[in-house]
Amino acid sequence: MLLSLFIAIPAALLAVLAQQDQQPKHLRCRSLPSGIGLVTKLYSDQDIASVECQVPNGSRVDNTTQWLRTADHCYVSSRYFYVPATNTVPLCADIDAQTSCQLPVSSAIDIIRQYQPLISHPRADITGSATIGHGHRCISQTCAELPVSFPMGRKSALALLLNDVRSATGCLNQAVTPSVILGENQWGALASWVYDVGCEMAGKSRLIKRINRGEDLATVVKSELPKWVVREGVREERLEYRRADELALFLTKSDTQAHPKCMALVSNVSYLSVSQ
Repeated sequence: MLLSLFIAIPAALLAVLAQQDQQPKHLRCRSLPSGIGLVTKLYSDQDIASVECQVPNGSRVDNTTQWLRTADHCYVSSRYFYVPATNTVPLCADIDAQTSCQLPVSSAIDIIRQYQPLISHPRADITGSATIGHGHRCISQTCAELPVSFPMGRKSALALLLNDVRSATGCLNQAVTPSVILGENQWGALASWVYDVGCEMAGKSRLIKRINRGEDLATVVKSELPKWVVREGVREERLEYRRADELALFLTKSDTQAHPKCMALVSNVSYLSVSQ
């Protein structure tokens, strides 16, 4: 993101840190412009917060629905920020429309959640790595680095997934050449696949190589995607069903372009109506 879009504001000025906030010395920065977003960053009154852009229609905090996204890629309600009138904060939608979509369509999120169901306590996966939520791999075996309590609830798991899936779309954006035009459903299907197999494997795949050579998209994905059903040398029925659902989504027509340039911002709001 261009530095010229950032507005550096001392957190001591920003933090009209409400006495209602349970931590009067810290400002919580969340993964979504909503109170259900996972807390991914805490700002103290000595920090400098660089504001990247604004979301005018997030969840309401007191009398405002405006949230600000910081350079740490998390959101704080403008209830706790002071932005001088001389500063113009651009819309996040305008910035995101210049790059590939960070979040895939909700149908892709649904596929991920269906085939990587909620794990409420840290548990080792087939590789021995601790996982939590919908496939999040923890740094420690206890997932102690996450600012959440266990058992993890549905809201926290969804917020963590939406934060993690940005890594999948980010590496997908790097792997696919700008000349390849992908609709939002095609992009979402590939994002679900990348989230499952990992950036490195996807980047080396024949699927990506053939797409980048300019071959017919439907032909390539029909041929290559169903091959990704083996894990640790074992063919898994669950992966067969997942690839079939991803292929069906890929082949679902959409007039909204997602790569190389988003023509419509994927709204976070559609993902927020989830009960704990």
